[in-house]
Amino acid sequence: MNHPKSRSNSDPVTDPNANQGAPKQRGIRCFERPDRPSPYGVQWRVDGKLRSEWYAEQKDRDKRARELAGARKKGLLVDIPDREELTEWRAFKAAAAGVAWQDILAGYRANLKATGAEPCTITVAAAATKYLATQQARLDRREIDAATFRNKRHRIQEFAKGFGSQLLTQIRGEAIEQWIDDVKELENPHTVNDWRKHIGAFFEAFDREVPRNPIDDFKRRSDAAEEVKIRTVQETARLFAYALQHHPEAIGRLACEAFVGLRFSSAAKLVKGDINFADRSILLPARKVKTRRRFNISEMPETVWSWLPKTNDACWAMTEIEYRHLKSDLFTQAKVVHPKNCLRHGAATYHVAAFGDAGKTATMLCHHGQQMLWARYNGVAKREQARLYWTITPQTVDQLAAGAPVVPFGQQAG
Repeated sequence: MNHPKSRSNSDPVTDPNANQGAPKQRGIRCFERPDRPSPYGVQWRVDGKLRSEWYAEQKDRDKRARELAGARKKGLLVDIPDREELTEWRAFKAAAAGVAWQDILAGYRANLKATGAEPCTITVAAAATKYLATQQARLDRREIDAATFRNKRHRIQEFAKGFGSQLLTQIRGEAIEQWIDDVKELENPHTVNDWRKHIGAFFEAFDREVPRNPIDDFKRRSDAAEEVKIRTVQETARLFAYALQHHPEAIGRLACEAFVGLRFSSAAKLVKGDINFADRSILLPARKVKTRRRFNISEMPETVWSWLPKTNDACWAMTEIEYRHLKSDLFTQAKVVHPKNCLRHGAATYHVAAFGDAGKTATMLCHHGQQMLWARYNGVAKREQARLYWTITPQTVDQLAAGAPVVPFGQQAG
């Protein structure tokens, strides 16, 4: 069974107020948590381990509860891999390049025996707890001041929220950089470098477990203004063509980034109810916007509305972490380079160049004004290519991905 979900081995629901409207199934518990983006939960045990899944819609949760109960009754309820585990396995197979996992494991064990090293077994969450305890001891000894400790604690606790279940040796510098850019949405070079410094110091404290600090692959940010990097029309079309064929569950959120200019964090928090198909508008509650202000986006190109019906319910049931992994996989598998925020930057760049109305572009991007827009995006793309960008639809995507010409937006007959 393949279901949209967010699974956690250590996310027990202790609220005694179980959802009263949920189906009663022996061994299956249903809950409602209004504080979660996907509030409807179902919980069960496999081999003594607690499993949880959360859904945006109650009917999807209830359907899953009935399926689980049926599987339990037939003795088929077993542990299954989640998306993150499958992603890691696919990445491993790609890196192995045909070498059997048994041979790789044998070589790994031989290396451990020869060097006397021990495999890493500590997760980021456990390491963060241990690290912050040592920093608290330093504070108590007055080796660091209270402000420094608070800064360290905040940075490392947030990092543990993003990577807590992974082993220290599984973390890569590229993943840290992507997390800072897409999830934390940090743009100021000084702020980014401060996070980088604290995360690097965290890994240095575990140099026995992690021989090479992953932060070394994450370059310091320059104080100079960064160049806006966007994907070409053909590259963007290639990405969407691949998603349409292989991962339609990604299309809804991906289209909101590429053709509305939503930030990753806003797109990742969207639920289907935020989208008004009748009025052609998207409502972003304050908690889903970086500026913490409520926005109703109603003026946007028709392109996004050609893509939204092509997604499925699994799209809106994904968690932020699941979408982050899926999006990264899509760029890799479609062979499209993924500079930070390239979809949002592309939407802004191509919109202002195609339509020449900075006010509308700023409104679509949820900007307070036009100054940043003109400074960062104006002139980056030529108008002809910008008009072509907005013709990327399910009907033209294969043609554009192949580099074949189509009639640019606004130049069609009639």
